[in-house]
Amino acid sequence: MLIGCYRPAPLRRAARWGDGFLGAPGEPAYMTAWAAARDNRALYDILLEFWKHESRSGRPRFVVGMYYGMGPNAAERASDYIRGFYSFLGSAAEKVAATLPTSGGAVKDTMRAFEDVGADEIIMWPSIADLDQLDRLADLVG
Repeated sequence: MLIGCYRPAPLRRAARWGDGFLGAPGEPAYMTAWAAARDNRALYDILLEFWKHESRSGRPRFVVGMYYGMGPNAAERASDYIRGFYSFLGSAAEKVAATLPTSGGAVKDTMRAFEDVGADEIIMWPSIADLDQLDRLADLVG
């Protein structure tokens, strides 16, 4: 069981009952890929401390999820989806939409940032409802 959270109390619960941490592209600052990766790593490091305190063996999984969109009009199409999905956030939904990686280079940079901070796995969520998004991602990661 992976637990995603941004605060110490749920990280403590994740260490007690979970198998790892599910990070996200960025918390309310909606920052660059590198800053989001760094912040997710900081949360994971807190989880590691709680994990040790709970006398858990091994180490928790470090998994992150990221939205992406590629291809013609990707920025507009992916942003429309994200704005709708996160409409409950009000104006903050626009901030999420504005940071989506929508080019091959931006997607690779985001993936690389999470890899560089030690993520075990990246879950990729296409933000454009076309199957070609999977083909584009497969071509990108080879």
